[in-house]
Amino acid sequence: MGTQTEPRLSTIEMVRKAIRDNDRKYSIYQLWRLLPKKMMYQTYKTSIAHLIKNKEITFDNSKKITMIRRIDETGNLDSKKQISRKDIIYNLSCYGYDLISVEKIKKANRIEIEELIMIILIQYPQARFIEAIPTILLKNDINQFELYRKSYDYGLINKIGFLLEIASKIAKKKKIGFEQYSNLLQQFRKMKSSETIYFTTLTNVKLLEKNIPFIMRQWNLLGRFSLEDFYKEEYL
Repeated sequence: MGTQTEPRLSTIEMVRKAIRDNDRKYSIYQLWRLLPKKMMYQTYKTSIAHLIKNKEITFDNSKKITMIRRIDETGNLDSKKQISRKDIIYNLSCYGYDLISVEKIKKANRIEIEELIMIILIQYPQARFIEAIPTILLKNDINQFELYRKSYDYGLINKIGFLLEIASKIAKKKKIGFEQYSNLLQQFRKMKSSETIYFTTLTNVKLLEKNIPFIMRQWNLLGRFSLEDFYKEEYL
């Protein structure tokens, strides 16, 4: 008997959206009947199994599918987690990006790379941390489903899509393989928000609008990041 293949990211997203839009309304079979007829039931069940495995969905007492809440009431990351700048610097080093620090950090809380990216963008959005993200994406194996899910849950599709775009350009310049992220980047492009999103600590909107790098405009981001900010030979 052959091994079960992972469903496409776009298929999982279609199922995820259907569940989110119909939370606690339908059973597994009932929800499948709402989806496009071209989706085979086995493909749908595989997507459901993936969402259960990743602890994204569960079932209420009447066997209706419901999403598991991943964000606290303030819209932030799990407030029980106490993550410090020391933890960020330590983990970036573990993933191949050694920042210069006054204090030598021998040990800190270990963080999964997908979660680390979210924490940087939400809790510690400092330029030197953000600039590390494309490099650690290229240097490490990423759980693409988890990265996409977290990006969606935390409203970071445009920002992480932009950082993936930067990573693709660095990979091309350095002749590093990027094929493993091609489908993921396409999915981020497809799902990006059309509204303008701040990706900077600057507040002068007129100044920002005059000087937005083209690559940031493509992702509807307001900021000053360019490829040169991320392309650092000493870290690659």
